[in-house]
Formats: sequence, structure tokens, C-alpha cells
Amino acid sequence: MKDLNITVISGRLTADPLFKETKNGKGYCLFGLASNSFIKNPDGWQKIPTFVLVKCWDKLAATSFETLKKGTQVIIYGTLKYSVYNSADSTRKSLNYIQAHKIERVSFQPFVRKEDKVSEDVIQEDFHNGKKKKVKQIFVEEDNLVSVEN
Repeated sequence: MKDLNITVISGRLTADPLFKETKNGKGYCLFGLASNSFIKNPDGWQKIPTFVLVKCWDKLAATSFETLKKGTQVIIYGTLKYSVYNSADSTRKSLNYIQAHKIERVSFQPFVRKEDKVSEDVIQEDFHNGKKKKVKQIFVEEDNLVSVEN
């Protein structure tokens, strides 16, 4: 049986992407991603972050560099890679990272179950520019999403 190397992970960028070029002029983009898991303990839910490095090439690299910013929520589809290199002090280092083949931005839509309906406006933080704005409230009725205008 052939080995399978498929990675799908969602999370938020830990910093703005970094764009670089190889010696041959091929562009690539690097950024950190934080993906949170949650476990239940006696005190409630505990968040456990996992930090990974993501690398993408060519057009995806250029698009990522231009459109993604720190805090942007994304879904990464790619493969797990391993690299060995010599650091500035000539020590041999190894690195695991995800080589992205597709990146999807996740647009945050807050929702409230019908029984938890609130009358105030929902405030959503826009992580792209750091501002807060009023957004629509979304209510769930019989497993169907219903949008309610402000």
C-alpha cells in the first residue's frame, strides 16, 4: 500500500506572512499557524494550542502574502514536510512544516441559538484591520440558519 500524506488544519496566523525568494528567484511564503484543541477538565474547558509552520510557493505564496495578516482564520490543505539545514552558527537543524497546496479564509459569522437570543447587537472583531464592527445576528431554528438584520 502507498503511504498517504494529507494534512488539513485550521487556525489563525500568529504573525503577518513573510515572503522570500530562492536563489533562482522562485517565490515562497512562510507563516505560523496556531490551531486550538480543547479538553474538558473539572474546572471547565482548557484550550491547548498547537503551533505549526506553513510554507507555500508561487502564486499561492504571492496571494497569501498580499491577503493574509496576523489573526486571519484559515483552513490549510497540504502535505507534511521535513527539512534539514545548516543554521547561521553552522549547526545542523531539522524542521517539520506543512507545505500548503490550498488555503481558504474562514469568514467568522457569530451565531446564537434561538433559546439564547440576545437583543443587543453582536460586535465582531475584524482581525484583518483590528477594528470592531456591528454584524448580523444569526439564529438557529430547527437546524436551519436564519439571519436577522441589525
